[in-house]
Amino acid sequence: MMELHPDWLFIELDGQNAFNSLDRNAMFAGAKELAPHLLPWLRTCYEHATPLVWMCNGKAYDTHDGKPLLSQVGPRQGDPLGSDLFCMGTHNNLRAMRTKYPDFMIDAYIDNVYIAVPADRAVEVVQDMVKLQKAIGIDTNFGSSGVYSPTGDPTAILNLGFEHRKRGTITLGSPVSLDDTWIREQLQQVLKDHEPRIEGILQLSSPEPQFNIPQAQYILLRWCASSRINYWLRNNEPRLTGERESADIASFAEQHDDNIYKAFTRIIGAEDVFGLDPENMLNIASLSPREQVQLSTAGSGGFGLPAQHKLCNAAYIGSWALAAHFVPMVAPMLQEHTANLDSVDTNLAKNIRNALSKVPQGHINLDRLSQRATPNIQRSLAEQINTDAAEEYKAKVLASGNKVGIAAFHSMDDDKAGNWLDALPSSPMFRLMDGTSWLLMAMSRLMLPVCKDLEGATCKCGQPIDVYGHHFLTCKHCKFYHRRHEDILKQLLACGNSVDLRTVRAWAGMYGNSNKLWDIVFLRWPALPGVKLGADLSITSATCPSNLTAAQQPGGAAAARAKKKNEKYQPVPTYYEFKPFVLEAFGRWGPELAEWWDTMLKGLSSEQRKLSSDNTPWNASSFKRHWAQRISLNLQSNNGLMMQAALDAARLERHTLSLIAAQCTAAQPSTSSDDPATASPAASVTTTSPAARVTSPVRVAATPENLYNTILDQDTPSLAALDW
Repeated sequence: MMELHPDWLFIELDGQNAFNSLDRNAMFAGAKELAPHLLPWLRTCYEHATPLVWMCNGKAYDTHDGKPLLSQVGPRQGDPLGSDLFCMGTHNNLRAMRTKYPDFMIDAYIDNVYIAVPADRAVEVVQDMVKLQKAIGIDTNFGSSGVYSPTGDPTAILNLGFEHRKRGTITLGSPVSLDDTWIREQLQQVLKDHEPRIEGILQLSSPEPQFNIPQAQYILLRWCASSRINYWLRNNEPRLTGERESADIASFAEQHDDNIYKAFTRIIGAEDVFGLDPENMLNIASLSPREQVQLSTAGSGGFGLPAQHKLCNAAYIGSWALAAHFVPMVAPMLQEHTANLDSVDTNLAKNIRNALSKVPQGHINLDRLSQRATPNIQRSLAEQINTDAAEEYKAKVLASGNKVGIAAFHSMDDDKAGNWLDALPSSPMFRLMDGTSWLLMAMSRLMLPVCKDLEGATCKCGQPIDVYGHHFLTCKHCKFYHRRHEDILKQLLACGNSVDLRTVRAWAGMYGNSNKLWDIVFLRWPALPGVKLGADLSITSATCPSNLTAAQQPGGAAAARAKKKNEKYQPVPTYYEFKPFVLEAFGRWGPELAEWWDTMLKGLSSEQRKLSSDNTPWNASSFKRHWAQRISLNLQSNNGLMMQAALDAARLERHTLSLIAAQCTAAQPSTSSDDPATASPAASVTTTSPAARVTSPVRVAATPENLYNTILDQDTPSLAALDW
């Protein structure tokens, strides 16, 4: 409209306390015409005035000047239909104005009225609108109303007390102007306004010491901050939101992406906890984790923080796919500009066609957009963009040639591997991970080092420690190794019994005198009537040296373990079927476990597919998502505990022994052939055990093993919890 009529005035009228001022008779009249079936309900709720209570300084007042306080005008606070009722009440005014001035644009969004009119008719139109609004109880707040015109003269309107918006106007929070520089300035202000919100997430704290702060920060960043600029991407041309004004200045969307990524690296403690440089850190495949962070959690090892600069064109197209059909209804003079978008030579059509040329090509018929509203265009385009980005990142990982990186990525590139990231800790069953475990598993998912200080060290099991902590996910010397297996079993038992599969622990004697024993049995398995299903659970790691070759293919590690389990338990007892349930440590499900899951889901009734518990988070309200999240969360929680315990023990041993060794060297006694005790080639150190502390010092040989055991004898509180 501004491009067509740059000399017109673009006016915003703001109603003063409009919601609480609307005459309810106007509301009834509008409802009678537009929604007559609501009238009985409206009369019940609004026909009679109701008392109000005013709270001031902790005291309640229900009268003013001796008269009772009554609710008599406007929709009530908290009425879910309040906005609709307000619009019904003002509908007749808008229709009357459009009938009188058919050549001008007169629209409203709830209580804000927008008028586009030639300068010489502006005062007349505005005064008519003001009178009509006043007739239904709404006064105009001229001080907060404004006018903008690219080339027109707004003097007459300014004389009424309107604000002069010289370079552009903000409409529903989005800048509108023919001045591109001003729009970019306003978008920069959007980013500045967003900074305190992001910082608030980063400063999140809790009085509960066990509360998982990083998880909560990540969830807020993902669901509340990451996609917040989507509104401005939909309302502004991609050249203003996604394209750079100059090569050295990032675009609006790119700057937002930078802010989100920097916030994420602070949440995972890349620099403060793990000592990495967030700007230059590389994963095991020598790639920046930034691309991976921006991928979906449903595969690809992503964290669901999409790059908004890649979505600018999709957002713009999606917005017009919904709006093009309605524009002629509210502004008939724009009919020709929203029709035939595939061929018409207008700026709008050119912008949409240009945006469409930069997104994955699909079945989008531009000419049909003006015929009917088309929802979900942006979502389908965004999904394809994310899929393409995931394939591109996968190709880079494979091209790196790093076998461990390839194995880890394949193990994460599964639709169930990232379910733990989707879990909302609003109920105890989804509040399993502590903050340290969450950080460790986030870093592990990004294939980033978690223990650079232990490079070259050896685990207590005798195996070398890698800086990525992969060894700790398979070390059987950790007590959490068996707890992980047990916790996943409990989840599978509970899952099966929640849908009456009569799931029990397997019992001895199933293979006669053999000591073979599965983990669980589903006594009821509808997929095979009369046959019981036995399962044995294994958790393997794709990055384990023995699995590396197989893990160069997706699911290779799980398939290799499943093959061994089948060889062990075949043939199975009569009337039984056996399936090896294998989980890879990074989250991928083995083929037999995935098959069991899909078969079970197909057999669920419509009632079983939905969960009605008040304790169930909104994004886990279906059986499928609920249990997928619980299994994934239990797996990664235990992985985190294993890694924590192993890291604590390894650091204790390495750093303590280095300190003691230095002390031993400094305190080395002189040797003498006359003293056999001191002539030993092993050094010695004097220490005091808890029992002997009040008697005499204890001399022990200063070998690494004895030195370590000596330290374990000291009263160091952190050692008691290691229990290796």
